[in-house]
This record gives sequence, C-alpha cells and structure tokens, in this order.
Amino acid sequence: MLNQYHNEKTIHAAIFFMENTQGCKKTKLLKLLYILDFEHYRQIGRTVTGLKYEAWEGGPVAPEIFTQFRAPSGDWEAHIEITHDPAGFQKATSTWTPRPKAAFDPQFFSKRELALLQDIANRYKSTTATALVNLCHNTPPWNLPWKEVWENQNREDGEISPELFLMGATDAEGVAELAREHEAMVKNYQ
Repeated sequence: MLNQYHNEKTIHAAIFFMENTQGCKKTKLLKLLYILDFEHYRQIGRTVTGLKYEAWEGGPVAPEIFTQFRAPSGDWEAHIEITHDPAGFQKATSTWTPRPKAAFDPQFFSKRELALLQDIANRYKSTTATALVNLCHNTPPWNLPWKEVWENQNREDGEISPELFLMGATDAEGVAELAREHEAMVKNYQ
C-alpha cells in the first residue's frame, strides 16, 4: 500500500497522462506509469510513484493500480472516474476508461519528474496501448526487468524489484549507489 505522498503522486501522474495523451485507457495508463518509474529509477535510483510492479503475462503491471480499475476506492475514486464498457470484453482493446475528476497538480513533483512526465507524454502521446505492451514486453531496455522475472526466474506474478530497472544501464553502479544512499536516508526518518 502506498503512503499518502506516493498515492498523491501516482494519482496526479495518472491525471497528467490522461490529460496529455490520446486513448489513455487502462492498459496505456498502466504502461505509462511503468515507463515513468522505470526511466526515473534509471536516472536517480528511485521511482516517482513508489508503486510495486509484478511480471504478468502481458508485461509489467502495478497490481495496486490494476485493482483500482475494478474497484476504485479512497483518493483514487475521489480524483478519477472509471467507466466500463461491458460489450468491450469482446474487443481486443481495454474496456476500462479513466477520466480525471480533478485537475493535475504539479506541486507533488520535482522539476526532474515534471520534465520526465512531459517527455513521456510527448513520446507516447498517440501511441496505442498495444504498442506500449509490445515496448514493455519485447523491447530492451524496458522489457529486461519483466523478462528477468517472468522468463529467467519462472515467477508468474513475481515482484519486479526496482533494482532490475538498471539492467543494461550504462551507469548502473552509480545509480545503484544513489538508490542505496536514498534508502538509508529514508530509514533514518522512519
């Protein structure tokens, strides 16, 4: 379960992607959040949202967000409306559509995080959910953590450790050191 700070960041990152990309339904939103956390971790050794990801058949998924589509609750329900098209089960595309109930609030993000949100929204603005699934499932470096857990460790629904985001990174050791320093600092304040 996310703490309040990470919960707000996740909600507002989701709102940002809904407001700044086309066709942002469940699958596309799940993949954009993964890409956000993946790329931010590769830069400075920590994720933006604090979400935990698992290796599912369709690629990396944040179960906590997936659950919100089926049964929205708490702050998620207050900020995001989820609609469902029952006829959509016959279609190949996602049938769960999120819509913001609140405006994006940038106060929860650093300048680096805001720049990354904008960069990802620009890169994947019109990209389909299917193309993002293929990116996260088949294209290095985005697929490497999923592949390590799903294929190499044979762990269906196994947790993808954020450290795996560094697979194939040119400065993996430097970023890993930043991650360890940050983790130690956080433990001092708990």
